[in-house]
Amino acid sequence: MRPLLTRLHRWAGLFLALFLTVAGLTGAVIAWEQPLDRWLNPTLFLAPEAADRPVLAPLELARRLEAAEPHLQVIELPLAPVPGRTLVVTVAPRVDAATGVPPVLGFDQVMLDPATGAVRGSRDSFASTLSRETLLPSSTSCTTACTCRTWAVCALACGCWDWCRWCGFSTARWRWRSRFPIGAVGASRSLFASDKAGPN
Repeated sequence: MRPLLTRLHRWAGLFLALFLTVAGLTGAVIAWEQPLDRWLNPTLFLAPEAADRPVLAPLELARRLEAAEPHLQVIELPLAPVPGRTLVVTVAPRVDAATGVPPVLGFDQVMLDPATGAVRGSRDSFASTLSRETLLPSSTSCTTACTCRTWAVCALACGCWDWCRWCGFSTARWRWRSRFPIGAVGASRSLFASDKAGPN
């Protein structure tokens, strides 16, 4: 049994090392996601002509967008616009009052000119494509999801193994040694006796 567990441990460790290396390298990009995103998509995030002009209030920009596009609603926006950059707002479809069904937008982010409120561009940040507009958001979401799921599986496996050992599972003889026997001896006495004896 020990050689089998040793081989399983070795190959599982090599697999996790490869995954964690890829996750670490791709996850390091998350720290520079916004600068890299602006570098890849300057037309979406940069508005140098608006740097010297007075900017509108973010809530006013959101109101103008909803007035021009009544089929959507703004659900998130930054309250401190940065000079020379567009205002990135997160939008969602507005439910149609006649049909009761929300329309399909095809995007969830809209980039607005902070001085005029004009739409500079839009994109679907959850689209799994390799285009310049969605490369960084999709890779960030994929890396985060894969890392969380892998750690969840590892934590579940460690928890199951610890529970089996706590209940008295013996790998040497592949048998159970119950800590809760039903008999004349009480459960607490049996538990202390088992702890004193130790695992096989």
